[in-house]
Amino acid sequence: GPHWVYDQEEIRAKLGRVTSYHAPIAKYHPGKSAGDFSHYGDQTLVLLQSVVEAGGFDPGRFAVRWRGFWEDPANASYRDGATRQTLDRLQAGFSPERAGSNSHDIGGAARIGPLFLLKWEDDDALIAAARLETAFTHPADEVVASAEFFGRIVLAVRDGASIPAALESTLAAKPWSALPKSRLAAARESAASSATDSAALKTH
Repeated sequence: GPHWVYDQEEIRAKLGRVTSYHAPIAKYHPGKSAGDFSHYGDQTLVLLQSVVEAGGFDPGRFAVRWRGFWEDPANASYRDGATRQTLDRLQAGFSPERAGSNSHDIGGAARIGPLFLLKWEDDDALIAAARLETAFTHPADEVVASAEFFGRIVLAVRDGASIPAALESTLAAKPWSALPKSRLAAARESAASSATDSAALKTH
């Protein structure tokens, strides 16, 4: 319900404490109902379907299925800027490797979940796929780096680390030059803050 609503007072007024699914209160999801995926969830499902079809991650198959999903006029999912730009470039003849948008949001990195269902030669192969999948629509360095960052945190948790420990070990593993140090520092500060969750979130 509150997806893409950042005003906490508006959320409190319209939804109270969010404990269940609710029809979206933002203007960006017309045609969506309580329990439906956002457009990010829809794209994650498209990746999952392509993985199932291919028996693994096939960037070309994913691109074809992704394009077919967005070109379906019956699709009610929100076409954000990254989606529109990538689709326009595909329709103009750009290859999937060169069709990505100029968006710096983490939409591409947010889709990587289905890749963790596959068997990989090693963790680096999984991370390479996460980076490649992300770059299809979001080739900006910081977004692709975010996909690796999230992926390595998940792998650390899989291996038994707590989430805070996974964050710290991932931060220490390499310089992460594409990720702004100020944001990483702000995340650490927020995690250690005695403020309520809502107050800490508001600073972000």
